[in-house]
Amino acid sequence: MTANTSASKKAKGTRLEKYIAERMNKVLGEYGIKARRMPMSGAIEGFKSDIFVNLPLSIEAKNSEKWTVPEWWDQTTSQAGLGKMPILVMSRNHCNDPLAVIRFEDLLTFIAYALESGWVSYIRKGRTTIK
Repeated sequence: MTANTSASKKAKGTRLEKYIAERMNKVLGEYGIKARRMPMSGAIEGFKSDIFVNLPLSIEAKNSEKWTVPEWWDQTTSQAGLGKMPILVMSRNHCNDPLAVIRFEDLLTFIAYALESGWVSYIRKGRTTIK
């Protein structure tokens, strides 16, 4: 079922935003990371992203059947602001595993930090997902 009305499209987006914030809090909360969805996303000056997180990240959420990644990416990067890494999280109906789009250089940065913190040994122990 697709979202046809403005209200149903907004509700679909809100569901993804809530999911992202809840998941971040569950997985990263023990490290002091706090995430929450921003009401009226983009309407508050200085808080243009959909998710507020106490990290230098700017997270844009898109929940749509038709993916327009280049358009969404332009929005994500233009709203990120100085010093914030843009991240686009995308989903659609019946998708239980949203995808994230980041710059390749940012991915390399994440991998470098993960390697420094022992990520390879974590994966070698058979752990591939964080619950």
